[in-house]
Amino acid sequence: MIAAVLLSRGPDTAAPAGPAPTTAQTAPVEGTIAESSSTCEAWHSTKAALTAIPQLPPGWDWSTPNIDTYIGNRTAAIAKALDLFEPQISAEPATTASVARQYVAERRSELDLLRNRTYTQADGVAATAASARLDQLCGVS
Repeated sequence: MIAAVLLSRGPDTAAPAGPAPTTAQTAPVEGTIAESSSTCEAWHSTKAALTAIPQLPPGWDWSTPNIDTYIGNRTAAIAKALDLFEPQISAEPATTASVARQYVAERRSELDLLRNRTYTQADGVAATAASARLDQLCGVS
């Protein structure tokens, strides 16, 4: 599914932040157990905040007018959300903590690449995958 999303977005586009927020959270995917932890509690609100951050313009590239402004605004908002989420990652359950830390590290790396104008489409894959795994572990849809 991640590959389909990335392929449909074209070259050098930012990975999507996720689906539009909904007012009701649904049960986790069948066969998974939603974790009850401060990490998951924080992920619910963090995911909603990340989803609300405007995407980069469709089909953007490094010559898109005002792209540095768009990138600056987006990366600052994402960094703030990560700064609020990171201290709420609890040590247990260990799997959820590990995935949450991986997500934060991958997303911060992506932000650095955007700021340095070296980001490519492939750079968003790891953070997108970790986000999907957190969604699954925490029952976020």
